[in-house]
Amino acid sequence: MARYGGEEFLIILPNTQLDKACIVAEKIRTTIENTVYTYNNKTELKVTISSGVTNNHLNCPDNEYQMIKNADIALYDAKEKGRNQAVMFSEKCQ
Repeated sequence: MARYGGEEFLIILPNTQLDKACIVAEKIRTTIENTVYTYNNKTELKVTISSGVTNNHLNCPDNEYQMIKNADIALYDAKEKGRNQAVMFSEKCQ
């Protein structure tokens, strides 16, 4: 895992099928959602995440930049659908 942008993190799961990557993303999401975070030993914070999931199945997309763009499209779809969810990129490669 690496911080990719201001509020964005990138997780790479080598040799992982898309459906399995979605399971991992959902486990991460529920773990974060169910964890109680405290601030200054008193204030409880609830944190949720939205995630976009993609892969490079059959060498599509053909480069890492397009793959990240596809994950970003799925991320914004998750946010538009109400946040706190993992969404799989679903456009067909052209």
